[in-house]
Amino acid sequence: MAGCKINNKNGRITVNGDLLISSAAALKKSLSKMEKDQSYVIDIRAVEDIDIAGMQLLCAAHLSSGGENITLAQPLPDVLKKKIESAGFFNCIGCNINIEKSCLWKGVSKK
Repeated sequence: MAGCKINNKNGRITVNGDLLISSAAALKKSLSKMEKDQSYVIDIRAVEDIDIAGMQLLCAAHLSSGGENITLAQPLPDVLKKKIESAGFFNCIGCNINIEKSCLWKGVSKK
């Protein structure tokens, strides 16, 4: 599927389709509307393809939220897990930039 569709409702951001560099601007626009004091679940389980730009955008949103207000809906499909792992985003100790060592990918199981 070309592009991505985003539904931002009640603290849940659902992304469908492809989360690639060509569609990252739409997600960035939705993420920029997040309230700082609200928790969000980003559901990328229906994403058919993701590239490094999509993963970096999710990481940036997580960091800008302070690392505690954004989580990923689980479980992720195996195809996404493989892409995330091959990009080096599985991190068992958390983000080195964040003092709290939180990481968006930390709870994602490779299995």
